[in-house]
Formats: sequence, C-alpha cells, structure tokens
Amino acid sequence: MKVLVPVDNSKVSEKAIVHALEQVEETNDSICFVHSVSDDVSIEGEQMYVDLERAQDLGDKAIERAEQISQDFDVDTQSLLLRNGTVVEGILEATEQYNPDRIYIGHRNFHETKGSVSRKLLSKSPVPVTVVTEQMD
Repeated sequence: MKVLVPVDNSKVSEKAIVHALEQVEETNDSICFVHSVSDDVSIEGEQMYVDLERAQDLGDKAIERAEQISQDFDVDTQSLLLRNGTVVEGILEATEQYNPDRIYIGHRNFHETKGSVSRKLLSKSPVPVTVVTEQMD
C-alpha cells in the first residue's frame, strides 16, 4: 500500500505524519509527503502568508520536518513540493503522480470562512482519505 500525506507546518500535520507512519510501518508500505505551494496562501503554524517565496521556504521546511519525523520509523519515504493554483489542486496532482491507496491529512478548522482543505479533499479525492484531528491521540 502507498500512502500520501499532505504536510504543512502545523501541529496537527505532525499528528497526521506520525499516524500515517505508524500505519505504514506495520505493513511495510511506502509513504509520500507532499506540500502544495498555493498561489493564494501558505500556512506556518497558525499564520497565513501570500508571499510565494516565503511560501516555498515554508514548504521546504514542512517537507524537511516530515522527513525528520520519519527517521524514527522503518518506512520508505518520498517527498514532493508542488506549486499549484490551490492546495487541494496540488494534493490531487500529487495523487495522480504518486498513485496512493490512501491519504492521511490533518484538520484543524483554521479556514472556517473559506472551507477546509481536508473537507474539500474528502469530496474530490479518488482514494480514501483519513482525517486526523487535533483531538486525536
């Protein structure tokens, strides 16, 4: 089984990374971390940025953090940093490129007025999506 994990620089993203790594390690499967740099916004912790150069740097940091966390697990990993129109479009592009069996994504209700990435992904993804929340342990 192949798993795709969209990552940003949030705590709930790290929870999704760990949750996916635990699942993948048990089954000897592979995982791909993806960060989609959006034309409209990028997130660092609880702050949003529209500067594309800054967003690219934050994406690099998110991927680096995911790879750092994965070193504690016996899992084959890959990473993708994509630039797309929206975050969801980037994740869907990564889904086409990597062809995962499942997606694990963190959800924190940060963009209540715009709708969440995880909610949009649930309706558009061609593969099952596991949503990891801040309340999960």
